[in-house]
Amino acid sequence: MVTMGDDRELLDQWRAGDRAAGSELFRRHFLSVTGFLQRRAPSCAVDDLVQSTFERCVASNTRIRDGLRIRAYLLMIARNELLMYLRSRKNQPHEAPVEVEDPDRASWLANYRAEQRLLLFALRRLPDDLQLAVELRYWEDLSLAEIAEIVDAPLNTIKTRLLRARNRLAKEIEKLEAEPDVRESTLSGIEHWVASIRGRDAQPSNP
Repeated sequence: MVTMGDDRELLDQWRAGDRAAGSELFRRHFLSVTGFLQRRAPSCAVDDLVQSTFERCVASNTRIRDGLRIRAYLLMIARNELLMYLRSRKNQPHEAPVEVEDPDRASWLANYRAEQRLLLFALRRLPDDLQLAVELRYWEDLSLAEIAEIVDAPLNTIKTRLLRARNRLAKEIEKLEAEPDVRESTLSGIEHWVASIRGRDAQPSNP
């Protein structure tokens, strides 16, 4: 019977064949992995990418660097799985370009507060590398060192991207059509609204 230890213990037990440990690790990180992929992948691919992420995690014998949390390790795998999926789609002949934006997102965004929606729309206008840095830092609450490992970039590069992202977010928010008070509220409390989105996304959706 699995003991509810830390993530590394659970992963070791899962790799040794303990399915209960795998179920517990999956339960702990399913929402984080799924949310990360939902924000970046076509909806039709999310379930398969989530499954392949956890499968690759348990099948790998790679030693995880000390200090890297299992959640960060899973998100690194998820990003690699997504990149491989997008490359495979682009290489298919007569295939329409992969469209990450999903029409279903309109109804999904309707459930957010005005400031949260404004921030999400502004985030979508950032270059991909800046988007990813913001999502990993604020949505996933990862350290700069963990982000650097996930995206395979120097630590100073991550610091620079986050600074650029905050400046660009402020400019994009000012450009978007919104009520002046909503714009002002969002601009004056970007970190607060990001945290509120993270907290909301961490809750299971109602059936």
